[in-house]
Amino acid sequence: MTINFYLNNAIRNGEKPIFCYIRGIKPKKTLVLHTGEYINPKHWDSAKQQAKRSYPFSTELNQFLLNFKEKVKNAYRKAFVDFENPSYEDIVKTIKEAFVKYSKKAKGFFDIYDEFLQIRVDYSASMIKKFKIIRKYLNDFDPELSFNDINASFYDRFLAYLFSKGLSDNTAYKYIKILKTFLNWAVSRGYTDNTAYKSFKAKVQKADIITLSEDELMRLYTLKLDNKRLERIRDVFCFGCFTGQRFSDIVNLKKNDIKDNTWYLRVVKTKELNLIPLNDFALSILEKYKDLPGLKALPSISNQKMNAYLKELCQLAGIDEMVTLTRYQGSKKIEISQPKYNLVSSHTARRTFVTLSLQKGMRPEVVMQITGHKDLKSFSRYIEITTRVKAQEMRKIWKIPFAETVLKN
Repeated sequence: MTINFYLNNAIRNGEKPIFCYIRGIKPKKTLVLHTGEYINPKHWDSAKQQAKRSYPFSTELNQFLLNFKEKVKNAYRKAFVDFENPSYEDIVKTIKEAFVKYSKKAKGFFDIYDEFLQIRVDYSASMIKKFKIIRKYLNDFDPELSFNDINASFYDRFLAYLFSKGLSDNTAYKYIKILKTFLNWAVSRGYTDNTAYKSFKAKVQKADIITLSEDELMRLYTLKLDNKRLERIRDVFCFGCFTGQRFSDIVNLKKNDIKDNTWYLRVVKTKELNLIPLNDFALSILEKYKDLPGLKALPSISNQKMNAYLKELCQLAGIDEMVTLTRYQGSKKIEISQPKYNLVSSHTARRTFVTLSLQKGMRPEVVMQITGHKDLKSFSRYIEITTRVKAQEMRKIWKIPFAETVLKN
């Protein structure tokens, strides 16, 4: 049995439908199935029978076609289980029945959402996790949700639901943004023509961030520890403070990624190559673990354990200043005061690097090159200019000699 994909001559808005041709079930007989997918012929590779890389959704479509082919094979095998000696008609019926569920019209909102999760092989594990979280919220909100339900009323009600679950404004709006990504995909694949979601606002308010001061960082870095587990947690965290990289990239750092005191980093989130110059602090930590068994350059630690033990570490280092964080749930203002050690997480390392590097005089564009930020808008979220630094800068720029010169003139 052979399974091939060809474009039909019919045209819809410049796109042609993709049909599946199944041969070999019976001599001189061909079963033709409409995949329900469309593509502009200029993006179709006839030889490979798949979308070219020039097509914006080539990864998703090609994975869809692979799944479609596998579905045909599974249905073909099922026919020989269901029927002792299946006829051609029996096999065709079994295959077509299998694809009733595959029909776009027969699929529900969550079926399509699950398909989206399955074929997004280009997403990182952390991104997939976020999409799964929003799926659970959507299902708990309305198990019978359909694309036709996505409108302004849904937006208002769903936001209120997220707030009722204790989510802050920024977290709730982040989930709205994630939902819009899925809906954009669903529209592009022809699952719905409802674009009401495009008016949904994904507002982001400036959030309070936690960073370590230089004194706090050095206290943690030089802290004498008898517990090897805590020592390794401390070293991995401090390595992040001295390099400004994401935790996901740090835990994947391999020894052969380091050449001439430079980290050749293939970023997990963006897949891009970034060359990170390593300072003496970072190099000293790597030197400490040079004999670590295996390929990894640093001890393997899960993000969950890192965040749990960091609080204990920072408390031991005396990082216990009381900090008040303000967040909003709709119009409700919430203030939470806690010791600083309770608020430190793995992401604090990256923010600390940005803040301290700027305080020490590193130019913003250089910091952005190191951290991999593409624009000032996303970069600015990591910047915390302390009261002390503002006072220093004010005194440095508006010196007494300058004032005396002005008065004399």
